[in-house]
Amino acid sequence: MRRILEELWYGNINPQDKQFNRGTKFDEALRLLSRNEEKLIAMLDEKEKDIFEKFKDNQDEIAKYNSADAFVAGFRLGARLVIESFSEDDGFFTELEA
Repeated sequence: MRRILEELWYGNINPQDKQFNRGTKFDEALRLLSRNEEKLIAMLDEKEKDIFEKFKDNQDEIAKYNSADAFVAGFRLGARLVIESFSEDDGFFTELEA
């Protein structure tokens, strides 16, 4: 158990390091997003492009906060599941002793 904690401490574990698979719904949505962004940027003047870039930066910041919160909530739920799995006195029945 200590080894995984050390790997996490030294930054060798990053749950967000993933590569998406081509041809998936995620890939299709990302390609559509990119095409629409290119079309939108082509329609904007320089001042509007600057505002749009700031807008995207703000969205990225909010997404990071949301992702961090979801990670913490999921981790806490997992920890609670592990704790509850060790509880033996919370049901209607008890184990028969052999």
